[in-house]
Amino acid sequence: MTLIDRLLAVAVPVSLILNTALGWWWADPVASYLLVFDAVREVRTIFSTGEHV
Repeated sequence: MTLIDRLLAVAVPVSLILNTALGWWWADPVASYLLVFDAVREVRTIFSTGEHV
């Protein structure tokens, strides 16, 4: 698994639990932005070095 897969496996359930239990409607969008940020970082690394992270 890549780091993005692990983050996705953790971020989605955590954000859903926070939304359900505490009413934090913004937890899911924040998790999504963090995943996108990490995906962009990973893609930049792949294109700049030619290596997989």
